[in-house]
Amino acid sequence: MTAATTSENKKKGFFSVRFRSKFSEDMKLFITNIVFQLLCLPVFAGILIWETHLQNNQIFDRTDSIPFAIIAVIALFLSIGMGFVVPMVNFRYLYNKSIVDMNYSLPLNNRQRFFADYSSGLITYVVPFLIGGIVALIVLLIGSCCVEMDYLMDRIHDMIRIFFIMIIGLILLYTISVFAITFAGSTFEALFSIAAVNVMIPLFIYLTWGNIVEAAHFGLTEKSVTENFTFFTTSPIGVLGFFITYIDEYFVPHDYYTHGRDYNLTKYSFMDSMYFSFMIRSLIVVAVIIVITFLLYKHRKAEDVSKPYVYKAFYYIIMSAAIYSIITIMKMTAIESGLIAALIISGILWFVMEVIRRRGFRRFWTAIISFAAASAAVIGIIKVIELTDGLGRPKYIPSASLVSDVEVEIWGYGDIMNGKTILHDKQIINDAIKLNKEMIDRHYKPEKYSYDISDYRLSHDGEVYNGTKRMNYDIDSQQIRLTYYTKSGSAIVRQYYVPSEMLTDICCDIYTNKEFAENETKEIYYNSLRCEGIINEDVSCDIMNADYCDFSFNDKLGVSKNIELSPEEGKELTEALCRDYVAMTAEEFKNAEFYCYIEEMMINSACHETLSFFEEHDIEYKMTGEELLDEIDTYSSPVTVSPAPEYVFPLMYFKDYNYPDDYSFDYSDDFDSFSDECIKLDSIFNMELYRGRSYSHYGKKKHFEFTDTNAVERLLEAATPLVTGEKVLAEVQIGSITLFITERTGNDMMIEKARDSIKIVDNKTGEEFDPDLYYEQSYSK
Repeated sequence: MTAATTSENKKKGFFSVRFRSKFSEDMKLFITNIVFQLLCLPVFAGILIWETHLQNNQIFDRTDSIPFAIIAVIALFLSIGMGFVVPMVNFRYLYNKSIVDMNYSLPLNNRQRFFADYSSGLITYVVPFLIGGIVALIVLLIGSCCVEMDYLMDRIHDMIRIFFIMIIGLILLYTISVFAITFAGSTFEALFSIAAVNVMIPLFIYLTWGNIVEAAHFGLTEKSVTENFTFFTTSPIGVLGFFITYIDEYFVPHDYYTHGRDYNLTKYSFMDSMYFSFMIRSLIVVAVIIVITFLLYKHRKAEDVSKPYVYKAFYYIIMSAAIYSIITIMKMTAIESGLIAALIISGILWFVMEVIRRRGFRRFWTAIISFAAASAAVIGIIKVIELTDGLGRPKYIPSASLVSDVEVEIWGYGDIMNGKTILHDKQIINDAIKLNKEMIDRHYKPEKYSYDISDYRLSHDGEVYNGTKRMNYDIDSQQIRLTYYTKSGSAIVRQYYVPSEMLTDICCDIYTNKEFAENETKEIYYNSLRCEGIINEDVSCDIMNADYCDFSFNDKLGVSKNIELSPEEGKELTEALCRDYVAMTAEEFKNAEFYCYIEEMMINSACHETLSFFEEHDIEYKMTGEELLDEIDTYSSPVTVSPAPEYVFPLMYFKDYNYPDDYSFDYSDDFDSFSDECIKLDSIFNMELYRGRSYSHYGKKKHFEFTDTNAVERLLEAATPLVTGEKVLAEVQIGSITLFITERTGNDMMIEKARDSIKIVDNKTGEEFDPDLYYEQSYSK
């Protein structure tokens, strides 16, 4: 018993001996890697200090740091490349017959030998990066004592998080490389396996999602794969994707930056929730790969060295993945005969690798059979994805209980909705899921609805789908992207063109959300800060140095005026606006009367504190019909009133202008003019002045006059850019601005009175024309 115990202790002691021995063998690589790292991260830190010094002194024409940046980049790539070299050196006995017997004959079991070799190599590869990072941090701390760089020093915590993302990438690269070597029996196979596994894993994931998106179309976007843990945590390339996304989404805009002013807006970023999930999942993936690698390693024998691929299944999986990638890429290019070309390219690659693996043409007919089987399997997988509508992914929506946040982007309603609006509010999450479910239902069960979404033009290229009921009509729609951030830290992205009426609930709830109101009003305030003598708005002007606030007010015709207030008054105004919207309910927002805009925020009759502020400071916020009509006098904008849905008629007003004959009132043969008509739904949603409607300059030979200006003034008073789920009786287009007349009591008669007051008059002869007759003649062509 004593002898057995002594023998076991000796074996345990041999693990440390093996570890020290391997690390001693790796010492040259270790020192080389340290040199690479000292030429990398600390040099980048020095460049950062120097560039900050130049910027602080308003020096922008120096290029001193470029050579050092090149050196640092080269050193970085060389250091990363050590992730291939170190495992090849530490596990070279797996593919080198001359040293395999010596390594297997040592008094070590498989577990001791494997983990001693793995851990010594990992230290050789990763520790120099840690040393370089510590030195870089010391350089930054010393530099901060000499150069003012408070902003950067405030981000040390974020830099450390980014540093650990890079470490995860290095560990994953090293571990996957060891995993790939386990399958190899020769040097070439080891190199090929390392490159193939590190490339094929992220490529396979990305192309599979591409196949799903292409097969399903509806609601899916390639953006989803770049916010997915399966992609991020399974390869070094995936970690690089997470690193870039983290820098872009979190590190740069963590403090909102606009017009040179830096301030904290507490805007939430999904990277906060994803970071720790990413770290944990990546470490789990690393652990799983280590376990699998050890199990494969344990079953290898010394006589397997120099054999063609010890585990042939691995080889065929890699080669099949290569065929899958080639076919998918050719398929995505939409080239005719792309499948045939892909099979030819794949066949050449397959047979070249078979000759190398078989060390000749022995039993080569089996290579033809294996290629045919792999190609059939790949094509079958792609066909299954197509036949199952992208494996059913378009129909998947996460449960509200699993979602922590939702990001909403809507194109077409100005910057206020065009930017990323990420909110925690459960009501908005429920609104998003409700909208998502209805879109899916409309797509897959169109017979339940009065109009079919697929019947109308809802794509970027304006394509009209087959079976269109009214092919020359567009539906009133907007594009929306919904990103659900789950409590586990993953992201699910869906993107649609939706009828505008479906946006009513979610947009009204967003606009009256506390977090949204606080962020937007803070942005308005900080954007308004100005310093005396500085005209350039891109020059920083913070709260402490601001002399005044400059707010831009826009009425419903887009005419702007600037109001200057003191910084204290500006803060009072924006805080009052914030309180108004926090107190406002969605129903109050829907029913309130529109007055004007402050930047992108609407001022309506429910903004009680804001209106009180305006009255105290004698700020006009509501334009009368007469004032609005005078504004049209000032601008030579064509005006069109389009009653919905049966007919439209042009209403143009050029008062006190004599135009040259640049354009003819009547269409000439070479003048291509058209007007996009829109299906008017039972209700629409709109909150933007500029809707992108097409219009033509009809006049410059004729002009419009009004016999009843009061009727037109009443029309302008009733017209509004804000429609929240109401039926529209008419659109009023003034140049590029679109206003709406909603279905309310008396509005139909008001439109008719405005029409009856119009007459077209020839500038030279004074001859009058009937607008309705003109319209019929013009649009019957």
